[in-house]
Amino acid sequence: MKKFFYVMTEIILFLILVIVFTKPALADVNYDITNVDVTARVNPNGSLSMERRITYKFDDDAHGIFYLQNLANNQELKNPADCKIKLNT
Repeated sequence: MKKFFYVMTEIILFLILVIVFTKPALADVNYDITNVDVTARVNPNGSLSMERRITYKFDDDAHGIFYLQNLANNQELKNPADCKIKLNT
């Protein structure tokens, strides 16, 4: 019974330390999307070429955005190196 008590005490102490000494990851940044320009082109083979230009205005100090484009299994992103970021300072 003493061993069980010590093990439970250690587990509780560990959990308290983890809760007290960990910081949550903060990703709350104020920004506005000021412009979206989308150009879609249907190619002769039936595929679609799309270009998106999204303009963001950040109110705070931010290190950028995370943009996720959902693609179906039969879709792909060709030339990901063509993705560009332009900073207006």
